[in-house]
Amino acid sequence: MPSLGRKQFRPSPCPVGLKPDDKVFYLPLTNEIFTSYDDFFQRQISLSSMVWTCSVTGKTGLTFEEALDSEKNAQETLKTYPPSFARPILYLVYKLSCRGRIEDLVNDIYFFVKDHFLLGEEVTYSGGRGRKDVIIKKVTYIDVENDVITNQHNDVKKPAIFMKRGELLIPPAERYMYDVLILDKHNGDAGNKVLERVSHQDLLRSKSLWARNMIRVFLKNSCITDHERLTVKKELLENFQLDSMSWNEVFAGPIAQFPRTPLMHRGPSKGISRPSRNHLNGHSADDLDAQSTSDADFIDIVEKDKLHSRSKKASLEKDKKENDKKGESGKKTKKKRAIAEQQEELESLFEQARKVNIENLSHWEQDERLLSEAEIVELKQLIRQTKEKDREEKRLNKQRAKEMLLEWKKPRDDILCDDLQPLPQLAPLLLPLWMSDDDFGDYLYIFEFFQSFAELLPIKEVRGINQVKFGEIISAVRSRTPEQDSLFVQLMHILLKAKAERADEEDGDEANLSNKEEIPVDANDIDHKIYGPEIRQATILHEDIRLTHGNARHLPIDWMTLTEVMRLSLMTSGYYTGAPTHRFRLFSRGAIRCYEDEGFLFAKDNPQTMSILEKKSVFDLQPYERIALFKVVIQQLLSYHKFRSTSDERIISLLDVRKELKNLRNFDAAQEKEAREASLVREYEAEQLEELGEAARADFVKKEEPSKETITLINFVKGGNFVGRRDERLREVEQILMKGVSYAQMEADEIKKVRSLQVEHTTAAENDLLKLIYKIQSRVGWHCLGRDRGFRTYWFFSSLPLLLVENTNSMDERGPCLGPTPLDRVDEKYRQLCESDDKLRQDLLSCTATEDCPVHGKFRRSRWQLIKNMDVLNEISSGEIYADLLLTDVDLADNSVAFDWSREFIDMLLDLEEKVEQGCIGHLAINDIRRREEWRESLLQKRNVTSFIESDVEVFGETVFTVDEVKSLSELEHLAVAFLQIVQGINLKFLRLPFATASSKEKDCANIPTTTFDQWQKSLLKCCSISALSLYYTTLESSILWTRSRLQARCRKCRKKGETEKLCMCARCDRCYHIDCAKPKIKDTNGWMCSDCKALVKAQEAEEKWKSEQAVKKEEEEEQSYSRGSDDACGTSADEFSEQPLAEEEFELPSDMLKTSSGRIVKKVAYADESFEEMRKTVRKKNLVGGESDEGESTSESECSYTKRKRPSRSGERALGNLTISLRETDNRIRNTLRAFELLISDAMRQQIAWPFLKPVDAKAVPDYYQIIKRPMDLRTIMNKLKQRLYDTPDQVIADARLIFENCRIYNEEESEIYKCANKLEQFMEERFSKILQSNAIRTRSEC
Repeated sequence: MPSLGRKQFRPSPCPVGLKPDDKVFYLPLTNEIFTSYDDFFQRQISLSSMVWTCSVTGKTGLTFEEALDSEKNAQETLKTYPPSFARPILYLVYKLSCRGRIEDLVNDIYFFVKDHFLLGEEVTYSGGRGRKDVIIKKVTYIDVENDVITNQHNDVKKPAIFMKRGELLIPPAERYMYDVLILDKHNGDAGNKVLERVSHQDLLRSKSLWARNMIRVFLKNSCITDHERLTVKKELLENFQLDSMSWNEVFAGPIAQFPRTPLMHRGPSKGISRPSRNHLNGHSADDLDAQSTSDADFIDIVEKDKLHSRSKKASLEKDKKENDKKGESGKKTKKKRAIAEQQEELESLFEQARKVNIENLSHWEQDERLLSEAEIVELKQLIRQTKEKDREEKRLNKQRAKEMLLEWKKPRDDILCDDLQPLPQLAPLLLPLWMSDDDFGDYLYIFEFFQSFAELLPIKEVRGINQVKFGEIISAVRSRTPEQDSLFVQLMHILLKAKAERADEEDGDEANLSNKEEIPVDANDIDHKIYGPEIRQATILHEDIRLTHGNARHLPIDWMTLTEVMRLSLMTSGYYTGAPTHRFRLFSRGAIRCYEDEGFLFAKDNPQTMSILEKKSVFDLQPYERIALFKVVIQQLLSYHKFRSTSDERIISLLDVRKELKNLRNFDAAQEKEAREASLVREYEAEQLEELGEAARADFVKKEEPSKETITLINFVKGGNFVGRRDERLREVEQILMKGVSYAQMEADEIKKVRSLQVEHTTAAENDLLKLIYKIQSRVGWHCLGRDRGFRTYWFFSSLPLLLVENTNSMDERGPCLGPTPLDRVDEKYRQLCESDDKLRQDLLSCTATEDCPVHGKFRRSRWQLIKNMDVLNEISSGEIYADLLLTDVDLADNSVAFDWSREFIDMLLDLEEKVEQGCIGHLAINDIRRREEWRESLLQKRNVTSFIESDVEVFGETVFTVDEVKSLSELEHLAVAFLQIVQGINLKFLRLPFATASSKEKDCANIPTTTFDQWQKSLLKCCSISALSLYYTTLESSILWTRSRLQARCRKCRKKGETEKLCMCARCDRCYHIDCAKPKIKDTNGWMCSDCKALVKAQEAEEKWKSEQAVKKEEEEEQSYSRGSDDACGTSADEFSEQPLAEEEFELPSDMLKTSSGRIVKKVAYADESFEEMRKTVRKKNLVGGESDEGESTSESECSYTKRKRPSRSGERALGNLTISLRETDNRIRNTLRAFELLISDAMRQQIAWPFLKPVDAKAVPDYYQIIKRPMDLRTIMNKLKQRLYDTPDQVIADARLIFENCRIYNEEESEIYKCANKLEQFMEERFSKILQSNAIRTRSEC
């Protein structure tokens, strides 16, 4: 039967005096009957506890049923154990072994049978072809001179007569040969074939027989403890007849010498004498060499040794008595001297006795008589027994503490415990009257989301700070005052923007419902029987929004548009995105379906809230409705893969760190155990040395040689003051400590120091892991610390910080009463304070099994309570928590004021109309533009512009409202019509995508409206709220090219803004000029065009005229095509040749003008080398024409002669050569001049006014500089060219210097500082140039 606490279980007998009609409780597992339910319940709890031990295998930590199964399985396994193998093993245990611990005995037997095969054993022979079953018939030992015996590791040891404690000594397996008999399996009897001298390497034994666990189970069930050694049970002695067995029946050769470590008793028990150190289980060393020693001789030797030991002890005692008598007759001085010497020798022993508090120590510590050897031995035994008693007491206390800890750690219901104590009284969290318990929990939920996923939310992009406070959450929900910087708008903007970013990556646009390829047959939410129509409607709405506003997810959000954006987001939630997205949702988003979207369900289940969003504003919602909106968007975000994967990664990392912490603690416990065992070994060795002297070292287990790491640790701790040291070896020592220390290689004092150092490092590592766990847990969410017996949940919030206790009021969570809590072991002082058991149970917060049960009762408790007995939370509980959480008595929801949304939108419309009119972007779309002020006044005062509508309201030719219908429109619809009048008056060239696009890819082509603009205007007139109109307003405003407005324009001549009234904009190219700056002066601003555009218009008119003339001419040539032949072809080529440049010049600026990427149009810079190149081209052209006339060819013969080209004449080449003569052949005066110019440039660079011209202009600082200035120049470039001798004439240096100032005047304004610096520096350099040229008498050519 299983055992409990080293006591075998015995079932309770059947109660006496039972009657047939008595109610009893039957326990089938133990076949017991109980009359009391408490006894039955206690036995059931006991049997279910994991405290039972299998009596066969020794396994612990099992339930009773598991222990029974373990015993049954072990017994079945033992039944299959072959007697041919069991009998020799039991002989070895009975005759040769002397072990007190089962593990030591298992190791001895295991190492003996590992490579040795016993007589009569059935094994497998693998030496030939295949394997055969054989029986060991004979074992032959090969004897050699100077034989040595090996231990279990086959290491060569001392001769057999010297045995060392703790080692099995037996000749190596190679010295034994085996004669085996082959078994015939087919006939069932043994064959006649015998194999002789078979090596142990060719024999195999089944591992199921000699495995350690099998040997352990077999020996546990076969052995009992007899005084200080394990021996075979009596019934097995008789069954196997072990008394009559001899060594030759088991094996051959020298008798194996088994180690001797009996069960250690600190002081022998009464009637038990300690075995002699010179014998091994009754055998002398000489007897071990005799191979034919019989069992009877073996017993005689043991008895003789016992008699010899007793006689020797008696003679010693007799000698001591005689010596005492002689001492009494001796001289007193000699006696005192001997007593003093003896007491001095025993001082160390007395010191030990004082440490262990030996009573009556004066019996030994005195100066009146000499102590006998027996008295000294008695004192030593008393000290040893006292030490052993202390150790045993400590061990028992530790065992009890460990058992109590294990019992305490077992999961159980607190109300079933019988040793409960009162829980501390918790103060309720006082919430304001306007905040319910559920609302407070919702505020915490929203706040923790912003804290946990702050890195995934665009908090800083929206708010400018990367933080959201708890008080701001409450203000956002409670405040109903419309403001531009409303906290509700900011926080909801953060959530909606994060949702749009996730939807772009994981959802995308809606599927095309008309395309069957995008709608799969299986797993199609569109065809769902219940939600299919609603999902289809959401998909169509999402497409309409995308076609109307250009994008359905990234709609502009502000305090005016938030209501409509929120409504559209909820209405389009759950739209169908196609098959690829469905597969992604299946594997990465928890297989969420369209109809499972939180926004889809909210819009379906809350029609009243959706109606408010459609016609009113979010500021008209109640606080609980705003909380619901927050929670819906948060739950939508949590369904996306990015948020799910982030949470999963944190949970996985949390589990990994906890596993690492567990491994660290296990490692520390293992090191503690190893250090304790090593300390006990060293302590035992010290006691043996003190008792027996150096002779005891022969029995000690050889200590391992210290490794390099151990030596490093020992040297480190011997240095002293190792705590907190920061030397070079500290990191190496820390790595060794955390890897593992071999304490068996150290002495006692070294073990203590190294262990303390290791504990320091493991504690520091454990604290680091705990901090990391806390950090990760705080990012996962609410940190649940656990529940108590009153179903109160303890929550810790790291971001506040706050420790709250939540009471559940749900009957489903608490459950019914199971019976009153037992009070058997409740402290008596608590009993005295209460009148009854029920009152005591109520004070203990335990179950009373009544209607007013404090645990399961129906009464309602305060949901939130506060822990306020911690130093960190004292300040919070004293009142500061309300300041941080904004828990004031004033409800922000009561401070709401009426707000005129229509007036706010009218102001927006008037501002838009003003910017459009003043910026020359368009004009109000009314019949008489002169009545513009009247229109504005009517919209502001009457909120109606019906009097200005004289025809039907149309959108791109389609009538939306007739004149009669306009009069019956509502105020909101009137505002939409007024908005439409402003929109239709905007010039298309000032709109961009998605409302307007270029009509072609040609340059300066006109804009045409898009279908989105058409649908946008039609949808504008269907708006149902001011928020919807504001959304349309924001969409339009972002599509207008405000940079081309006259309000942002600069004069192209003076590059100044000036007053708007004095600016005139070109009707063709949108360039602005001041009326006074334009040349010729502007007289009429209506339809005015700049000179460049006029030139382009004239060029286009001339081109059209030329094309018409060419068409007429071509018709005439076609009539003469039969007579002219090949001439027509030449004429056609000439026509094409002449048409090409005209076509290329269409819609281009004049050749002397340049347009930059920023829209600026400036005059091209005329450079000297360009004039030079033009001159060369002119000369060349003249020479070509002259060459043709010299040849005498007639131009009247054919029009094709016009295109002929010939080589220029030699005179023309000489003219070009004269123009490009190199100055490298000039005289010394030019070289001196260039050197003087180099000094001049150096002086100019040192001037204070030269800072803008020292180096080339930075393109990043001035992006459009190199678009205007095609040939930049600076002083550093001139200096480098001078040093590299790249200038041929002084004129080139002067030209580059003047180019610097010419570029400056083109790009910069006259009032600028750089412009003034250029004038001063130019004056300085011109004076120096003149002086240098005059001194060298060189004429300069002025190009200015």
